[in-house]
Amino acid sequence: MKRLLTFLSALCFSCFADAQVDTLMSWQEMDSLLTHYYFQGDIPKAWELAEMELAKAGQIYGEKHRNYLTSLNNNGSIQHILGEYKKARIFYEEALAGAKEILDEDDPLAVEIMLNLAAAYDNLGEVVPALALFESGIAKFRALHGEDDLTYAYHLNNFASLCTRMGQYQRAIPMFLRSLEILQGAVGAEWVFQALGNLFSCYSLTGQYEYAIRKSGEALALAEDAGLTGTPGYAILLYNVASLYHNLGEYQQALEIMDKSRSLMEGQVGEDLTEYCHWLNLYALLLAENGRTQESIHRFETAIKLAEGNLEAGHSLLASMKNNLALVLVSEKRYAEALEIQENALEILKNQKGAAYPEYIEILADMADLHEKMGGDSLSSAFHRQATGSVIDRIDNQFDHLSEQEQVALSQRPYNIADRLNKHQSFVVRHPEHPEAAASCFDALLIGKGIAFGNRKRLLNAVRKSEDPTVSKVYREWERTGLFLSAEYQKRVVERSPDFDSLEFRANVLESELARISQEFKEARQLVSWQDVQARLQADEAAIEFAHFRYYSRDGRTDSTLYFAYILRKDYNAPRLVYLFEERELEKSFEAVSENRKESLNNLYAFRGLIPEGAKMPSGEDFLRLVWLPFDSLLQGVRRVYLSPSGLLHRVNFAGLPFSKREMLAGRYELHVLGSTRQLVFRKEASAPPVNEALLFGGIRYDRDTTAESMVNEPDIDKGKLSATTVGIPFVTRSGATGFDYLEGTLQEVLAIRETLDEAGIKVELLEGKKGTEEAFRQIGKTAPSPRILHIATHGYFYSDPKSGEEGQSAIAGSDHPMIRSGLLLAGANPAWRGEPTPPGREDGILTAYEISQMDLSGTELVVLSACETGLGDIEGNEGVFGLQRAFKIAGAKYLIMSLWSIADEETAEFMATFYRQWLGGKSIHAAFRDTQQAMRAGYPEEPYLWAAFILVE
Repeated sequence: MKRLLTFLSALCFSCFADAQVDTLMSWQEMDSLLTHYYFQGDIPKAWELAEMELAKAGQIYGEKHRNYLTSLNNNGSIQHILGEYKKARIFYEEALAGAKEILDEDDPLAVEIMLNLAAAYDNLGEVVPALALFESGIAKFRALHGEDDLTYAYHLNNFASLCTRMGQYQRAIPMFLRSLEILQGAVGAEWVFQALGNLFSCYSLTGQYEYAIRKSGEALALAEDAGLTGTPGYAILLYNVASLYHNLGEYQQALEIMDKSRSLMEGQVGEDLTEYCHWLNLYALLLAENGRTQESIHRFETAIKLAEGNLEAGHSLLASMKNNLALVLVSEKRYAEALEIQENALEILKNQKGAAYPEYIEILADMADLHEKMGGDSLSSAFHRQATGSVIDRIDNQFDHLSEQEQVALSQRPYNIADRLNKHQSFVVRHPEHPEAAASCFDALLIGKGIAFGNRKRLLNAVRKSEDPTVSKVYREWERTGLFLSAEYQKRVVERSPDFDSLEFRANVLESELARISQEFKEARQLVSWQDVQARLQADEAAIEFAHFRYYSRDGRTDSTLYFAYILRKDYNAPRLVYLFEERELEKSFEAVSENRKESLNNLYAFRGLIPEGAKMPSGEDFLRLVWLPFDSLLQGVRRVYLSPSGLLHRVNFAGLPFSKREMLAGRYELHVLGSTRQLVFRKEASAPPVNEALLFGGIRYDRDTTAESMVNEPDIDKGKLSATTVGIPFVTRSGATGFDYLEGTLQEVLAIRETLDEAGIKVELLEGKKGTEEAFRQIGKTAPSPRILHIATHGYFYSDPKSGEEGQSAIAGSDHPMIRSGLLLAGANPAWRGEPTPPGREDGILTAYEISQMDLSGTELVVLSACETGLGDIEGNEGVFGLQRAFKIAGAKYLIMSLWSIADEETAEFMATFYRQWLGGKSIHAAFRDTQQAMRAGYPEEPYLWAAFILVE
């Protein structure tokens, strides 16, 4: 079970206590006293008064009077808080029907009744009418009472709870936060505790586990301080924390937490309440996952019986319990029983919440697995395709409105999109005879692969073009928040500002708000299918979409990660799926590289005939056999290949792979490396850049003050007479503590490039020495279009494993943000790198990928990163590489040249000079890059290490 409980029900009812209270027990006095008892928590007295009040209202005013409707509403609220949702609904429905007859639709009482009925419907699982009433009622209530009203906070929390259950988390979180803000300091600890619990639940469901754990800790601490540890709310919070650990796969720990809440749930919540049924559902599931199968089945049967007796027949909780029971029965090979139960559960959810609801998708996937176990592969394929189609619908309806961070977290969260696609792809690998299943998977990849990156880039393009003042205002605040966070991410956690957490969340909210209000962003949204990609291919072209996934056998998840490729050509009826290898096979090659870097890289990009006899290291031929040869026979007659890497394949220079002793792969095919082959659908004819200018960085001084000693080390250079083959970037180590040395070859490199650019008529600006500052770099694109060419010759850094707290480790190396652990070093960076304070008003010289991603480089045709390991970064599922590559692409650069490993000096300068001559001589960037690689291979046939590091990414 994946659903978490929510705490708050309808907590508010009308109070018209403005009349004078005389010595008689008037209706008005009863109403005021009833309100007092209710908010003091004395529900028995409130209940007694509510019944008396309703009788008196009927006697004095009759049923067509506002006070009688108020009494109906009050009685509904009492029944609601007692968990008698059916009785509450009856009172509310009668009150709302009366309100429609005698009150205006915007009357405060009519609006309040509407919202209370919405909450009752929600508690009964009738989400469709609940959502409609909330949508209308919340807007009306806000218009009547404003956004600071205490009752508004309660209703807002109820609406957010429903949105959470509907999977509309991007709507729920801001409402929960606003509700909590109003409640804190205005009501007792119990209500704040419950609101914190609701927010925690929503964070858990979105996969934002760090936030979830933080909020659960706040709620638990508040409960202990306020003496709430014996309350039902405390038991529910324990349940929710156990559910979080269950989602993380920590089943034993989750069951231990559930046992702590057992006596509270059984003794105080009661077996007739929805909450207890939820608790039983998770408890039974955890029993099964801890090997106690028979106990689990008994608990499920008990829970289902309780639910059927106390909930509506179509309640989604009943569907969840039935599906979980079916899964336990499947583990016992009781397939026929399980299938019947699942079909019933699916029907319940379909009627209540629709095909895009997360639990509906899960049941479809579970039924697909069950049909395969029963030998019904065609039915299994159909259910897999239906489930994946629902995932695509959910992505289309939900992901655009989440921040980049939220999208990445949600796509990788257990029991969500990643696992769903993994199961589908596992089926496809086992059943290649079902091409329709492969086509469905390919469609999902086209949408889901790099979705957060694509949405972020599309959002930035839209808001920068927008003329809407509201959009501009939100964007400016988001930019300012991002600048603050950038500096904070570079600090150790213990050194960060007290405002860090709230501002980090504020940045996410602002990003989501931009997506919601930007009309340009909405209009740019377009789903892509494999047929759309195919329509852009010529007869001599092919698209290759690489994918990797955690394999699910028929019996469940395994520890194997498989790689495969979808091949698409103009005349195919469906994409062809080709299995490649298991991840461990490719890891062996990279492990060899780490042990003997230079020799191993030479071997990996060399044909076997060039490797000394008896060598045990993998060769380029071995590499090719893993990543390319399994599908090469499908490329007969192909001239141009568009390929999108996945996982570890981001670390492979496909163009440099040796196809034979005389031919690289780039010589056999014209290779275009894309983030996703869906880019083909949006490709446009190349247009002239806004400005034909180049900005070069090189010869940078990393110490803040140039000393006499450093001047001694600087060669006397005739800047007008440099050979382009003199020297490039030497290999340097990065300890993260001692700083970075001056690279004399970088100055010679950019001076030579300037000469070539001058000859081609391109205006050039060179920033060297102390001029190559972070301030100068971050001004690019602010007041004028970014330059056509941006060439940066400097130190680069990349740390894959954060180890904050390790002695001698820099704060950047230990940052918890992957876009901080990758970057470039500019003038004056050494003091900050060593942990010294940066002068006020100055940048620290450490240009992180995070900072680059916030820039506007949309006018730049080519970025060349002539530095070590600039192509590396953290690989996050289907989101690709989080590092400089992602940063420059988000910023808008068209093409990137970067490196996969530390590169040598003279050969780097030779590579760059050759490339610029080829390109500026009239060739396309792709052709110039390919011909440069071939020329370098011809010059250094036995040392690919010296040139194969460079990759071109579009």
